[in-house]
Amino acid sequence: MERDFAVIYSKNKFNESANFPKAENGQSWRSFVNFSLWFLIFGYLITYVILRFFPSALGYIKIVRVVLILFILVACIGYLNNLRIRAKYFEREKIRNDKTAKKLKKEFLNVFAIDKRLYQTLDKSSDKRDTKDNAILEARSRINNAVVLVNTRQQLNHKVFRTYTILIHRLKDDFENTELENLIYGTTKKRSSKKEEDSALAVSAKQALLNIKKNGQEVPPFSSIKTLKNGDFYIEAREELGKDPYYFDEKLLELKNFKETSEMEHSVPYQSCIYHGVKFAGFANYDEQNKKKKELAQKWVNEHIDDIQDVLLENGFETQFVPTSVQFRQSTAEIDFSTPTSLKAGKSKNQQLMEVAQVIDKMLDLKGSTLDSRLDTIHLSLALPNGKLPDGNDRYTMINGEKVLEDYTLTLNLEDVMRSLFG
Repeated sequence: MERDFAVIYSKNKFNESANFPKAENGQSWRSFVNFSLWFLIFGYLITYVILRFFPSALGYIKIVRVVLILFILVACIGYLNNLRIRAKYFEREKIRNDKTAKKLKKEFLNVFAIDKRLYQTLDKSSDKRDTKDNAILEARSRINNAVVLVNTRQQLNHKVFRTYTILIHRLKDDFENTELENLIYGTTKKRSSKKEEDSALAVSAKQALLNIKKNGQEVPPFSSIKTLKNGDFYIEAREELGKDPYYFDEKLLELKNFKETSEMEHSVPYQSCIYHGVKFAGFANYDEQNKKKKELAQKWVNEHIDDIQDVLLENGFETQFVPTSVQFRQSTAEIDFSTPTSLKAGKSKNQQLMEVAQVIDKMLDLKGSTLDSRLDTIHLSLALPNGKLPDGNDRYTMINGEKVLEDYTLTLNLEDVMRSLFG
């Protein structure tokens, strides 16, 4: 989302690429995690040495170690919470941004030679430092504590930008603040100019960013030094990363227009065709094959219907076959038998029907048939031969004097499925 750093920061809502109180918090949490980690390592080493020489201090050592673990735990939870809040404000690549910010700050301080200049002032004993020396020391220390922010966000035009920000807090003392301005602007530079080359801060920041980039990548120029309402100084550089990779509206609109202007019924054709010189395979059609299988299945049902009725009669179900009820599904034949009187449904009756279905399966070498009662009708869902016997061996039959695999199951047409779903 587009944002003016000065406006958001002045409202205490900008935090290291996320609108969160205090810009330093993200950087502070990272530093706290690093400090806690080293503190934990050195703390454990010290307690180990103490324990070697003073075994009686074991109780105190345990307490100290628990405190060390709690310390690093609080640091980790705080940083994870910082990442959560930044994600809430739509920041992307948060951990990568933090790593980049850490590298950028380290390289920036190296380029600006803060440590070298700072130690030159510190070489003087405190009683030999005059007011100017102390002011320079404070100014250089303030630059050494600069806040470096890196964030990646999508803007309103669906382009993604990475923003690099370096923030330096002003000093309360006017004389010290003047020395700070001399350092960041450069004493020989004209502060009225708007060019990024006119500030020592921007030049150092650009060189630092160039140093951490790989393969000689171009880096965006930093802005001229800006000031916040509270007097803090900051510079920014914006790097365009291209279009949002997760923005699909334009592509969807293009596909929609293609479908509307296309000569095909659907943008993905169900049947084979040639469109604008491109051949579409489409879905295979099994109507003819299924028609032949239905004819064979109907003949097979007619051959065994009397045997099925005999099994029903032997088990106490007097029925009459309803020829018009036969319907074929993918792997079953649905058959109705009328009964002279309504059957009283019950647990025992249903159990008996299940047992009769198993008898029918055994008689016809099938598996999976079911029987259920529907008022004055018994419905049989008869499993069709699928080319395999219940024991797993192949199932054959004679058709026109030729031995063929007995398989009457229907093959599903994907076109029918797609039309039922999408029209």
